[in-house]
Amino acid sequence: MLLGLSLGTTGTDRDTLGLLVTQVLRDGPADRAGIDEGNRIAEIDGVSLRLDPVDIGRQGAIDAVMRRLSRTLRGLQGGEQAALRVFAAGKFKNANVQLANNATTPNASGGLVISV
Repeated sequence: MLLGLSLGTTGTDRDTLGLLVTQVLRDGPADRAGIDEGNRIAEIDGVSLRLDPVDIGRQGAIDAVMRRLSRTLRGLQGGEQAALRVFAAGKFKNANVQLANNATTPNASGGLVISV
């Protein structure tokens, strides 16, 4: 896993803040960058992972966000840094994550959860 976390959606207005961090690999890249379960990833390397309010709960829109994430990750190499925009504790913050070297291609599970 490049980032050491799992992401998903909730089908609520909070998805407009970004993808929900559902799991963080202990001592993985995201954990070392201070990203916690329950945070939202709004951007990766300038690519938006936020849903528009009209798209909340629409599977096609969720799939499009997951494809943007996968496409961005495919362009990154293990050992590189990824710039994330994270929503945590009521505000956005920037985090640079050193990507893991033992990366595998992410696979979406039903379009709702992806491990990256």
